[in-house]
Order: sequence, then C-alpha cells, then structure tokens
Amino acid sequence: MLMKNKICLFAFLVFVLTVKLSFAQTTPTDSVVVIKVEKFNGVTYTGKLISDDGRELLLETNNIGRIFIPKNEIKTISEEKIRGKNVVNESVAYFAFNTRYAFTNNALPIKKGDHYASISWYGPEVHFAVSKGFSVGVMSTWLAVPVILALKYTLPTKNEKLHFSLGSLLGSSSYANNFKGFGGLQWMTGTYGNTINNFSISLGYGYLKGGDMIDVAIPGTYISPNYPLYVTEESPLRASPVFSFAGIVKVSKKASLFFDSMISISKQEKTFSAYEGGFDPQTGKESPFITKVTKENLWTSAFILMPGMRFQTKETQSFQISLAGISVLDKNESSSFPFPLINWYFKF
Repeated sequence: MLMKNKICLFAFLVFVLTVKLSFAQTTPTDSVVVIKVEKFNGVTYTGKLISDDGRELLLETNNIGRIFIPKNEIKTISEEKIRGKNVVNESVAYFAFNTRYAFTNNALPIKKGDHYASISWYGPEVHFAVSKGFSVGVMSTWLAVPVILALKYTLPTKNEKLHFSLGSLLGSSSYANNFKGFGGLQWMTGTYGNTINNFSISLGYGYLKGGDMIDVAIPGTYISPNYPLYVTEESPLRASPVFSFAGIVKVSKKASLFFDSMISISKQEKTFSAYEGGFDPQTGKESPFITKVTKENLWTSAFILMPGMRFQTKETQSFQISLAGISVLDKNESSSFPFPLINWYFKF
C-alpha cells in the first residue's frame, strides 16, 4: 500500500513538472527583447521581433501594428532594453518632416543627412540636416521675393519626450526695392511628445522693414496754399513679439490632425495730418494754410490660425492641407481673409 502511494505521488510530480515545462515553452515570458531597425532611407521602427525568415523581418509595434521590413532595406539593427509584454514606448517611424507643422516647426531633433524639401502653391523650400539636431534651409516664393534663410538647433535634454530648440528666419526682399527690404524672426520652442503626437509652445521676436519710400508732411510748412511740403523717407522698422502654439495627433495609420498658429501684438506710432486755412466764405478773408500733425500710438494684433490634416503617403513623402485664416485688428479698422496652404513634403 505504501509502495502504491509512493508511485502515485511520483506520477503526480512528473505530471506537474511536465505541465510546468510545457507551459513555460508555450507561454511568453514577462519580458521581451525589443529591437530598433533603421532603414537606409532614415526611417526607424522599434518593436517586438515576431519572425525572421532570412529575407524580411516581421516587427510588431504599438502604433502601426505588424510591419514587414525587407532585409535589403535595413541599414542597422540594434537591441533595445528589456521591457514588459508590450512595447511600452515605441520609437515610432521617424520622418524628417515630422519636425514641421504648417508654417512653424517643433523642437524635435532632425537626424544628420535627413534633408527634405517642400513644395506649395506659393513657393518652394529646402532644408539640409548638416548635423544631428541642426538644420539650414532656404525658403522663398515662386517670384523669389522674399528669400529667407532658416536655421534651427535642437537643445538636448535627458527627457526623451521633452525637447527645446532655437530658431531663426533671416529674410531679404531680394531684387524687390533694390534689396533694401529685410526682416527676421528669432524664437525658442518647447515641445512635449514624440514624432506623431506632440504639442509645442513658441516665443519669439519679429521685425520687418519694407524698404519702400513714403511721403511725410512737414508740420507748418507748405509750398502753395493747396500743397503742403512733404519729404520722402523710407518706411520705418516694425517689430513685435510673436507667440505660437501648435500640435499634432495621429488619427489613423496614414492620417494626422494638426493645428498651427502665429500671434503678434505690436505698438505702432501713426501720424495724422490735417490742413487748415485758405479762403473762409463766412468771413470773406484769406488765411495761410497750416498743417497740423498729430501722432498716436496704435496697438495692432495679427492672428494666423491654421488647422489642417496630414497624410503620410510614403515613408519619404507626406501631403498636407491646412485651412488657414489671417486676421489683423487695430483701433481704426480690422480685416480677415483666408489663406489655405497645401504642402507636399519629400525627402531627398
């Protein structure tokens, strides 16, 4: 009887051990090895390796699901840290133009060699990633007026979701007004998020000088009773702080919603001229013309609001449209008009 009980106990232990080993072989462990794949075109994917048949890899990512990557398109493969059952922090597919919204950009760094260009109805632009986090670009219209130099440098941080950048736009009127017009915008941007879901706040200072000539009346002077004396001067330099808030969120595998904006509030000194004198029909007397000039400080606000949608058609191309509107408000008058933008981004 005792021997029989020992045999039953031994059989039970063998059964338990067999089930445990079988369970260990068929059930995934609590952690998986996450790999990062970089393709020759600069696009990177991070996720769980499902299979490798020698010709292509099957990678499982959180945001875009499973994706097949041919091995002849892969530049490097690196192993990420050991993580939980799911890929918690997927380094989503990187595209150079993910650093852009409609008009402004975010603080996400650009990779060295990830040059890209944009074509829209108003003109072209091209940007060169000369080093990690630093890009140099040229923007213009189809008439080459103005021509703008664009610079951006990303400041590194220890938080992978928090980025800061410094930027500058330096423009010239080129052949218009004999290169006398110029302007610029210097700013700093803070961005929180990754390449597909992020939010940015920017603060900058802009200035503009048209270079055109304007007629300014000299107070109390005139060359004839009906013609006060004017002098010709260049238009004054206009400057103001500029604010911006923007963001983008992915709504499907190939589409994203974004919002862009630019807000400026400036104080300008405007001159108003009034002329008194001449023949007075009530008294029948002639009096000399007098030019009265008054100056007044006017606050002018300009708003550019740009909601839109981006479509990631290919790994190296992106198409987007924004329904932009511009409003200019001051004490005496206000005006608003649409300014839709259509952009095609592509890597070269």
